[in-house]
Amino acid sequence: TYLAETAPWNDMSRGVTHQLNGPDEQAKKIGLNPLSSGAKTEDEGLYPVQHGYWLQSMKAAVEAEAAEKNNA
Repeated sequence: TYLAETAPWNDMSRGVTHQLNGPDEQAKKIGLNPLSSGAKTEDEGLYPVQHGYWLQSMKAAVEAEAAEKNNA
């Protein structure tokens, strides 16, 4: 967080008090079924699922590169 002084990192808690399990009304309207939604899209509480997906994707890429090197 820009110029944050109360913690050495962003603890991702902003928005957690109004996080919803499953889709909100807007997601339902367009046929999305996320694990969680929130009243405000700028709230960091929504990002852990995205970060988890990114982590899985990066680990898979590292494993694929290692396998490619080993088979070369």
